[in-house]
Amino acid sequence: MRTPSVVRRWTNFADRRDPVAADVHLSGDYAPNNRGVEVRDDLVINGYRSPAGKANYHKSYGYLRAPEVSEAIRSSF
Repeated sequence: MRTPSVVRRWTNFADRRDPVAADVHLSGDYAPNNRGVEVRDDLVINGYRSPAGKANYHKSYGYLRAPEVSEAIRSSF
C-alpha cells in the first residue's frame, strides 16, 4: 500500500500496551506517496487512568497528553 496522496504528514503514535494498536509499526506497511510523505512510527506512553485509577491504554485523553503528541499538534500550527 501507499500513503494516500492527500496526506501531508503521518505519525503513528502508539502505546505497546494499547490492545487496539496491535501493529505499532505501520511504517513498513505503507510506501511514500507522490510527495514523499511516509508513515513515521513513534511509540509513546499512554498514561491515562480513570477516576477510579484503572489504566486504559487506548483512551484518547492519554494519547493527547503524551508529550510527543502535544508537540506534533503544536508544531503543526
